[in-house]
Amino acid sequence: MRIRHSVLLPVTAVAALSLAACSGTSPNEPGPDGKASGDVTIVSWRYADPSAIGQLHSQLVEDFNASQDAITVTAQPVPYPDVTTTLINSVLSGSVPEMSAISPGTLASTAEYLEPLDEYWEAEGPDFADAFTESSKALATYDGHIYGIVIETSTTDGMYYNKGVLAEAGVDPEQAVSSWDAFTAALEKIKAIGKTPMIFEGKDASRMDRHWSWYVAGGADLSDPDTYIEQMCSADSEKTFEFLSDLYLDGLTPNPAAIGYEEATRQFAAGNVGFYTDGPWGPTTYAAYDDAIADQLGYTHLPPKTEGGPQGAAQDGYLMVIPKGSKNPAAAWEFMKYMASPEAQVREAETGNLPTLKEVNEAPEVADDPVLAHFADLMTQWGYPRPRASWMDEFKQDFITAYQAAVTGQKDPATAHADVCAQVADLAG
Repeated sequence: MRIRHSVLLPVTAVAALSLAACSGTSPNEPGPDGKASGDVTIVSWRYADPSAIGQLHSQLVEDFNASQDAITVTAQPVPYPDVTTTLINSVLSGSVPEMSAISPGTLASTAEYLEPLDEYWEAEGPDFADAFTESSKALATYDGHIYGIVIETSTTDGMYYNKGVLAEAGVDPEQAVSSWDAFTAALEKIKAIGKTPMIFEGKDASRMDRHWSWYVAGGADLSDPDTYIEQMCSADSEKTFEFLSDLYLDGLTPNPAAIGYEEATRQFAAGNVGFYTDGPWGPTTYAAYDDAIADQLGYTHLPPKTEGGPQGAAQDGYLMVIPKGSKNPAAAWEFMKYMASPEAQVREAETGNLPTLKEVNEAPEVADDPVLAHFADLMTQWGYPRPRASWMDEFKQDFITAYQAAVTGQKDPATAHADVCAQVADLAG
């Protein structure tokens, strides 16, 4: 099995990890006065997010700090693609934040650097655990341990469209997403009127998360980590790889190798793009760039490969965790509980996120919101856990690099797919 870590520190830093881990506070020793107190630093991509969700999370930190005088939380923003590397390097160096926020999809590759929080959950009693949806608890669980609290769940696999662009091109949105052939025909119509048919992302390894469900629609079964590579390297997945590459090669999307999330949302919000895949927070994100887009937004599902076939909706979320070596885990836990409180969860829903508490999912803020209801329905019908394995970061980097080679003309798509499959064949060995 190949090992290619993304961390930058030498192996000798493990000694610092051992010393730092000894300084942590156990769940049964919250502080000298019997209550959690002190300063807490949280590292998260949300605080680097200019959208309404990023603003909400920053406001929740301020509100938590103002609600009591025992714990002070400081938020540190990190770009989304750097979150995993930042977390791992902080643990290896011994300069550990008390708390971090990661994608549940990266839990398999980060669990060894995190504190299991089984005792914290148990200490809260059964009512605490019962209040959360089963899917949110599953996203926080790996290898028999629960590592944090998921405070929002989501899928990025909804399809937004611009009503005005589609009307001008004579495209019916529901017909367009009935199959890949129909979708391609719709994109060609949008191209013909001089508008951008679709935005698709392929700038870095994190963008691979926007590709998974296209492979599911193409016939891959991504429910079992032991068969991820086999499924992604099947004949069906080769066709999916070629289909996605051809979106650019046929002039139906700008070069995805240059597009990450911020650039994609900015371009879509400008109002000249037909389709874009994103999550339920999309409308508030686009409005941060141009609020005029709100009147033009429509939403539907990803197109299946063939009419009536599977669509796919990878489940993910926002997982708050405690790194090994955290000096104040008890205080971090108190803030995590605050972020999972009904009041905070309602505010999450109001800005476009699916909450993780059962009672809030049933509240009017969610049940009566058509966008949230749409995405909840997608996950109910087509949801599967976003692929995760200890070697997943390397796998995603290899696959996105192959995709970049295909769309930039360095290799034809079939060769690029064959080459990456040969490259990753021994990852899970």
